[in-house]
Amino acid sequence: MYASPVDRETRIIGDFGMTFYLGKDPAIINHLKKCLDINREIFASIKAGMNLSEVQRLGMKIISKNRVSNDVVSVTEPDSTGIIGHTIPASYEEWTKEEMKILQESWTTAKDLISSKRKFLSGAETLGLKNGMAITIEPRLIDAKDKKIPMASYHSIAVFHADGTKDLLENFNGIFALTNMDYML
Repeated sequence: MYASPVDRETRIIGDFGMTFYLGKDPAIINHLKKCLDINREIFASIKAGMNLSEVQRLGMKIISKNRVSNDVVSVTEPDSTGIIGHTIPASYEEWTKEEMKILQESWTTAKDLISSKRKFLSGAETLGLKNGMAITIEPRLIDAKDKKIPMASYHSIAVFHADGTKDLLENFNGIFALTNMDYML
């Protein structure tokens, strides 16, 4: 499941996504747990001052260490592979006056502008991670050896506060409980 709500006033996105599994296969359950743990390990390992390509390389090392793969590419950044997330536009720079006009025109122009303003956590991105910024952590992980195990992704938002603290926004637990995915709690 994936949703990308947008605040009507600020036009800041609040992306959310997660993989559901209502079955009992222990291999799939373990894969889902591993995927969420990988997001958390990436978050714990990153800090302000790193550039986004460093974040991506660190994330890919964590992914590789866990014997899964992330082969994500983006239609808006086709030259990059292994993308593990993106910036939240307007979390680290204000919209310009021209952009604010575009954001007010229509939903189509707003979503296209928001999409184009994202900077990807890719091997090519030099933008620095800084306090006051938010990024997504959303690798789409597969088990390269066991094809019966589905791709899994948990779309988290890492917030780097102005005071130097950071938070990982997930909000999965209520849904895990509701769908009897208690093994994820």
